[in-house]
Amino acid sequence: MEELREMMRSLLQLQEAGEQQFAREEERRLRRQDGRLAGGLTGAGSAAEASEILAENQRLVQEQKEEQLWLQREEERKAEALRTVGKMAAHTQKNNKPRKPGVKESQLLIIAKTPEFVREVMG
Repeated sequence: MEELREMMRSLLQLQEAGEQQFAREEERRLRRQDGRLAGGLTGAGSAAEASEILAENQRLVQEQKEEQLWLQREEERKAEALRTVGKMAAHTQKNNKPRKPGVKESQLLIIAKTPEFVREVMG
């Protein structure tokens, strides 16, 4: 059970790291956008500047698509990790049943890295 707790802690840390990365990227994008808007208010509306803004917008759209794809992959990876944790928990619970009458709960075996486990969970 301690292994399961550790895996859950690890998953939560990964999720938090992904959210922090997203927040940093979003903040950076908003700062760039604010800078462009402030520059646009000065009245310098040349074609070159418009072209530059268009290129920047296209780059930002591409970055956003890549970020969404990254987030989707992270969610898929987390879901797969949770499925594996669930399989581990089910396997551990199945193998923690007392073999003999009178076996105390504290004497239960945790079988999580046996070849049988690998075949059943990863199989």
